[in-house]
Amino acid sequence: RRKSRLKTEQYESEAVRSFSVVTHDRSLDLITKTPEMRDVWVRALTLLLMRKNEDKTPGDQFERYLRMQWNRADTDRSGSLTLPEVKALLRKMNIMAKKQWVSEKMKEFDDDHNGTMDFEEFQRFMRALGEQRYDVKSIIRDIQKEAGASRQTESNLTAQQLCHFMNTVQRSRTESLWTVEGALKVIREATHEENATSLTPMQFASLLDDKANSAFDPISMKEGCGDNISRYMSLPLSHYWINSSHNTYLTGDQLQGNSTSDQYTFVLQRGCRCVELDCWDGAVGVPEGNRGDDPIITHGHTLCTKILFRDVIKAINAAAFTHNPYPVILSIEMHCSQRFQEKMYEICEEIFGEQLQYLPENWESDYLLSPEELKNKILVKGKRAKPASVAGGKLEDLEDSDSSDEDEAEPDDPELKSKSKEAKAAQAAAKKKLKDKGKGAKDEKEHKSKISANWSKLIYLVATHFKGFDQPGKPYEMSSFAEGKTKKLCEQSREAFIEYNQRQLSRVYPFGGRVDSSNLDPILAWAAGCQLVALNFQTGDCPMWLNFGKFLENGSTGYILKPAYMRGTGPKLLPCHLSVCVLSCQRLPNNHASSDIVDVYVQVELHGVYGDSQVKRTGVVPDNGFNPSFNGGKGEEFSFEIQEREVAILKFLVMDEDFGQDDMIGQCCIPVTCIRPGIRHVPLYDTYNGPVNYAGILCKFSIDYI
Repeated sequence: RRKSRLKTEQYESEAVRSFSVVTHDRSLDLITKTPEMRDVWVRALTLLLMRKNEDKTPGDQFERYLRMQWNRADTDRSGSLTLPEVKALLRKMNIMAKKQWVSEKMKEFDDDHNGTMDFEEFQRFMRALGEQRYDVKSIIRDIQKEAGASRQTESNLTAQQLCHFMNTVQRSRTESLWTVEGALKVIREATHEENATSLTPMQFASLLDDKANSAFDPISMKEGCGDNISRYMSLPLSHYWINSSHNTYLTGDQLQGNSTSDQYTFVLQRGCRCVELDCWDGAVGVPEGNRGDDPIITHGHTLCTKILFRDVIKAINAAAFTHNPYPVILSIEMHCSQRFQEKMYEICEEIFGEQLQYLPENWESDYLLSPEELKNKILVKGKRAKPASVAGGKLEDLEDSDSSDEDEAEPDDPELKSKSKEAKAAQAAAKKKLKDKGKGAKDEKEHKSKISANWSKLIYLVATHFKGFDQPGKPYEMSSFAEGKTKKLCEQSREAFIEYNQRQLSRVYPFGGRVDSSNLDPILAWAAGCQLVALNFQTGDCPMWLNFGKFLENGSTGYILKPAYMRGTGPKLLPCHLSVCVLSCQRLPNNHASSDIVDVYVQVELHGVYGDSQVKRTGVVPDNGFNPSFNGGKGEEFSFEIQEREVAILKFLVMDEDFGQDDMIGQCCIPVTCIRPGIRHVPLYDTYNGPVNYAGILCKFSIDYI
């Protein structure tokens, strides 16, 4: 017992000296010698991040890209590169160049004639190379023609022509008219010249490639989507799509994955507002440091590791409202005996305190409170004993709890059937390993006992079985729907599902056979008004890309107001015709160990309901990842007829054609309602939604309403 107490004291001492650095796909935990030293590190790193994220002038982007590439190549920090080093660097930048050509260019730009290139010489060489943007030159010729120039040349773009371009091709409903004076100001900022009156093709390209010209409407990305954020967040909770996580504690698969409290910090910082906790009785030393009275979190009857419930609650409390005041939902899957439920109650009361939102004894409203009214509140979702039972009557059994909601019948879907077979084989192997180790039931005993009266007090969203659309429940009652059941309900009774979700919350979770932690397609559930579509955040797949792109809206707060027809307050939007012309890609990374230059094509996919989903792709541009242009710079155009643009998402995949299997270079997902018309920059993200710095696609978008 003394040894256990010492370990607890050591843990608490380390906690006040610790901090974590969390990126889009990993985290690093650090311990300093003193709490004061920790604070210094945190302030310094925060300052560096703030400076890194400060807006730069558009003309700086290409220079920053070149500096990054240069620093990687100049490994000996000599300040210069030899001919072999320059050629190797060009290959890493996806530029196909023969040695003789590189040698001639080095001589052309080698001002001091020393046979090497310093950064200034390299920068001038690359800017000259960058001027060969066939797509930009084609755009300039079109602008000059439309602006009434007497001759269309490949010369600079004047202030008058830039003004015409911004007021015709680029103007959206949320942007004001440009003036020549405003265009001159932009030109002078981009060129760093006081008297400049025009832009070179390279300078104009920097404007087009800048994040300020993003295809994702910046108004939609702001908190409130152009409205006052408090007003935007003032409707009932059931009127929002809510960013949600499945089995949040896992960092890997569902059978042998590692569990960590850091994953809760990770998903909350990524905008998630609903996390899942699978709670079990603890045991002495399970996990290490447990004195035997602390509940644990794990994926039961598997080889997944175990973590303390207390550590998870601490992590949630630390990260929940750091940068986002809107409510966080804890979806509890309860497997604990009453004794451990009491401990869970004590831990939540101790750590969350006044942040816990309690369910009123006499509920009178027809709707839940709004995110605005629930700011900085923790909402616990789970099974709750009935008020009469709490007063002294018979308590409900756990066998009727939310955990049994997650039992599924054999699926009809061919993909899910295949996964079901794979899952059964994997689960059998995991059970055998557990049996061989003498673990399983002993460590993770599921108790069919009664729900603690105290724990019931914490429940704000009451988990209940779905009884049918003709038997609606109270606004605070919510049901969980398996992937297969959700698909059936959406196909057979979508309108009834939408109406049901106007008052009550629905949580949708992946099919249990997805032991590889793959994800379900969230769009079908979103299209039925389901608020909480729980996804495995640790997996980089198409559903997580769609989820990331969708929840960029409203300032990444994790709450997006559903369209009027899903709230019962208005009609659907008109169908539309979306035209996407893929012009070029820029500065694609080369991830090949052999430094093979990529052969690029772009796949454009529309993800929507029923007939809206479509896939298109460009031709391949071989041996060019630096500035590949499609169709000689004129682009390849694709058309999409969209019936329900409120739920449709446009996905871009930049691919490297290869033998066997093509490799993904980057992806980007944008809700159709958030697309800006005009010639726009599409930023790229990697498999785990981290930014692919300086890379992107240049596309022309136009939207006509049918």
